[in-house]
Amino acid sequence: MNKFYRLLDLFSHILLIFYIFQNDALANNQIIGVVAPKNGQYAVLGKQIFQAAQLFSKQTGNKIIEIDETCTQDNGQKIVQPLVNANAIGAIGFLCSETLEGALPEMKKAHLPVLTVSVRSRALMEDALQNDWPFFRLAPSSEDESNYAVQMIILSWKGKKIALLEDGSLQGHELVTTIGNTLINQGIKPDVIEVFKPQQDQQVALIKKLVKANITHVFLASERSDVAIIAHDAARLKTKMTFMMGDAIRNKDDKMPLPAGILSVCLPDYSASSSAKEVMKIFNKASLHPTGYSLPTWAALQILVKANENAQKIGSKTESNIAKKTFQTVLGQVTFTAGHAMQENPFRLMLWDGKNLIERD
Repeated sequence: MNKFYRLLDLFSHILLIFYIFQNDALANNQIIGVVAPKNGQYAVLGKQIFQAAQLFSKQTGNKIIEIDETCTQDNGQKIVQPLVNANAIGAIGFLCSETLEGALPEMKKAHLPVLTVSVRSRALMEDALQNDWPFFRLAPSSEDESNYAVQMIILSWKGKKIALLEDGSLQGHELVTTIGNTLINQGIKPDVIEVFKPQQDQQVALIKKLVKANITHVFLASERSDVAIIAHDAARLKTKMTFMMGDAIRNKDDKMPLPAGILSVCLPDYSASSSAKEVMKIFNKASLHPTGYSLPTWAALQILVKANENAQKIGSKTESNIAKKTFQTVLGQVTFTAGHAMQENPFRLMLWDGKNLIERD
């Protein structure tokens, strides 16, 4: 009898070891769709996503299916079948809302979760929640940038003479309108809210107008090159103004160097964070420097693999293991709300020192 129990105990241990190894093998042998543009104006961004995904695959053993994103609705509808045929656990990437509009209804039917690293559209997320689409956003919402800008203005500029300037673009207009309305609701009325003409060689007249209004602090919703020209002209006229801009500060161009001292509400450089230390070694070994969507792509893949692993343990769908769950990623800790968005506002207040952005928070 004792011999029987010893054999039973040994058999139980063998089953346990087999279960552990099987789970590890499954966790490292997932198939994931990676959707991004391979041609056109967004191809350079797509390359960032594909390179990061290829490196992730090589490092972890998980497999990827590369799918070209043409940013049309019919392209979105065609994405799903290759994923189903390959028995994929979901898809990441997606730079265009048009693709998602076509893909998400079909992804719901196939129970394939989607993680976008780019699309910020509030309307699309509202449609996704209303229609129960398995859509998750590993990107800031369209309100995160304005909310953080308002927070920083209230914290640092209360009692100052404030101007909100926009370049007339849809994005610039929405950013300034949201910031202005929120500030007014908080009891802070900007002294100047104005549209300026972008892409000019000089902005002396604008600076003189701000000086006449006694403006000391300016938020600019515009491209980096326009901010550079305005800041240069302000310095040339020997005016003392503090300038803050949005995430467009990362859109580098060589038309005019951005002077030191510009504040920016923007996404941090994740490559310098402690959570990215080990992954940075992998990129360096591969002679690759992560830019733009590289690390968010890695994080999206980490999340999808972990969610699928958790789903297998409890016998549920991968999509139901993302909302209201927390994941440790290369971007740090990421928690998704019941609304399928990141709980944490990723924006930070940064200072341009003439060469690099330095966190001020």
